[in-house]
Amino acid sequence: MRQSDPQQRVLLDQLSRANQELTAASLKITHLARLEERAQIARDLHDTLGNALTGIVLTIRDDGMGVDPQSIPPNHFGLMGIRERVASAKSQLSIETKPGQGATLRVNIPWKHHTKNGSMVPYL
Repeated sequence: MRQSDPQQRVLLDQLSRANQELTAASLKITHLARLEERAQIARDLHDTLGNALTGIVLTIRDDGMGVDPQSIPPNHFGLMGIRERVASAKSQLSIETKPGQGATLRVNIPWKHHTKNGSMVPYL
């Protein structure tokens, strides 16, 4: 194919645009499929647990060095920020940690059950 042929350039340009549009469409379809999969998981969870679900517990563990929470200097705001965010979500935070033994953070997020459409929502 000669590059100087204007018809061939137009055709190559159109093929390139079509390829870009197909790639974008493919990404959108993949994204929508993932969203639908997440929605299906949520529906299955709701169907399985129904109104028996009273809360969700988020647990984060690390096997690092651990820390004595009382020894954290006042100019370090990491745990303070976590506590504030958890409190603003009307949830509870517990921290289990010992020097040399890692740490476990648990956030207990309560759920309420009565909404207009019957779905569960967090207390916020």
